[in-house]
Amino acid sequence: GRVEDCRFAECRLANLQIESGADPVILRCKIFQSHGVGVRVTDKGKGLLIGNQIYSNRSSNVCVDDEAEPIFRGNAVYEGSADGIMVMSNGLGTFEDNDIRSNEGSGVVIMSGGEPTLSKNTIHRNRAHGIFVTEDGHGFIKRNEIFQNVLAGIYIDSESNPSISHNRVSNGLGTGITIADEGEGRIEDNDIFLNKLCGIEVRTGGNPLVQANRIYEGIGVGVKVTTDGRGTFKENQIYRNSHAGVVLENGAKPIFEGNAIFEGETDGVNCSSYSTGEFVKNKIVKNALMGVVITRHANTKFVQNEVSANRRSGFQIADSGRGQLEGNDVCFNVEAGIRIESDGKPLIEKDNRIHDGLEDGILVAWGGAGVIRGNRVFRNKKSGIRIDGGNPLLRKNMIYSGSMHGCLVTGKSAARIERNDFFQNQVCAIRVDGGSSPVVKKNLIHDGKGDGLVVGSTGAGVYELNRIFMNAGAGVKVEKNADPDLIENQINNGNGVGLHLQPGAKGRYVGNDIAANYGDQLRIEGNKLGTGDLHFENNRVDWSFQPSFKHPDLAPIVRQQGNKAFLEAPEVPTSECRCVRLEFRLSESLAAVSKSMTLKHTSSLAKDFEMFSHKKLSQTLPIRKI
Repeated sequence: GRVEDCRFAECRLANLQIESGADPVILRCKIFQSHGVGVRVTDKGKGLLIGNQIYSNRSSNVCVDDEAEPIFRGNAVYEGSADGIMVMSNGLGTFEDNDIRSNEGSGVVIMSGGEPTLSKNTIHRNRAHGIFVTEDGHGFIKRNEIFQNVLAGIYIDSESNPSISHNRVSNGLGTGITIADEGEGRIEDNDIFLNKLCGIEVRTGGNPLVQANRIYEGIGVGVKVTTDGRGTFKENQIYRNSHAGVVLENGAKPIFEGNAIFEGETDGVNCSSYSTGEFVKNKIVKNALMGVVITRHANTKFVQNEVSANRRSGFQIADSGRGQLEGNDVCFNVEAGIRIESDGKPLIEKDNRIHDGLEDGILVAWGGAGVIRGNRVFRNKKSGIRIDGGNPLLRKNMIYSGSMHGCLVTGKSAARIERNDFFQNQVCAIRVDGGSSPVVKKNLIHDGKGDGLVVGSTGAGVYELNRIFMNAGAGVKVEKNADPDLIENQINNGNGVGLHLQPGAKGRYVGNDIAANYGDQLRIEGNKLGTGDLHFENNRVDWSFQPSFKHPDLAPIVRQQGNKAFLEAPEVPTSECRCVRLEFRLSESLAAVSKSMTLKHTSSLAKDFEMFSHKKLSQTLPIRKI
């Protein structure tokens, strides 16, 4: 049948009920003030309802259940004492172009196997959620305008799994979309913006697929995953939110892949409170604070992301944060590319590229630690790596082309630096001062624009089995009050002094090979013999590249520039002596020093020296593999 322009009011159960396969047409009617439901469609009922006003009913304005499949088009559903529309108990139906507003409950509730299609509706100003999908609810929610609802624009929980696409969810007083309590859902190509709390919130086991959405200009967080929330987030744009673009906390473990997280007013991504999860191939750029923050035992994994042009650091790992960083491109950040502090202990490995930062490439400070292994750190405006009160392990990194130091160790740090390749840094490859005592072992330190290794004032530490060569300044420089142990290093082929001990330098120097440097091989400057501060043992110093001496093979071993005094080895025929080994303490007298020199003899010195003079250093000097 067909009903037009009628009024249905004040019935006890339902003003209008369609059931048992009935299929009426209801046009331009007013259905209001029922003591129960305004319109109920049940028991496989159908019907076409167009242009009606359904309002002020005590229960739901509309209820569809029991496999009913009506069509509601162009109706106004408003000011109900409960929900605007409820689809439940395997109810179906199509709801199109309706205005669903100002209901005391939610605008639409889908539950208990309900599976309607909601399309092109305006759902707004409801006192609870815009759309509430619960208790195994399903359905297709597309091209709706959902705004100014008091709670969530869309709320999904209890194993519900709707499809949500091409909607605009905005201006909510709560979240844009919440997925909780094992809820799922496919959320695709929506605009979610200007919501007061989160654009999208996932919590308590929620596990949606969120793809190709635009989540922006929120008053709160863009995306928040909390309390064991999960979910897969792909190819979304998350931008210009007032708080962090993405927040993970309380054991969250989502996957973010291929998203753009940018221009946030605070951090791009903030991970805390034992959260894990993975971020793969995302762009985290141009955020007002950090690109990524990892704190409070969070151990999130970041793989092949671009983290760039953030106004502070690219990554900050602090307050017992952990984290795993693999293959990320960290560049053009205003502060340190990666900042580790306050018991932060990340694993940074597998070819992260930290470059072109406006400050340090990596800063490890204030009790920060962690493992930094197999990365490239280059073209940063300050130090490639600065360790200031931190204790990290640096291993097998390439640290090069920095505007200042390759690695600066200060603030009483006790780092371990081994098997790294330092080259083409402007000031020096490694500088240690401020009471620091690192272990620096088996590194390549070469082709620097300044000194190779500098142990500055009050610096100490162990420097062992390093190859230091072809630096423009000193191979190794030890400054006043520095007290290092240099053991079995090769210092050669530099443009400056091989080993330069400045006034007041201390230390223990054992088994080092110093050769073919174009300045002096060894310079002890302004130190007084007899102080007991220097210990030399079994060092090989080769003066073959010093043409000013009569006997290059027996050139001076110690030069004191302060008083212009030179100590020379006793004259020995060149056919018998090959090299001089130095083994003395400066606490001894000058005469005792000369007596303590030991000479190693060989019958082939003349032939060896001729070869040494005409061949490249690499062909004649012993080279240890490190």
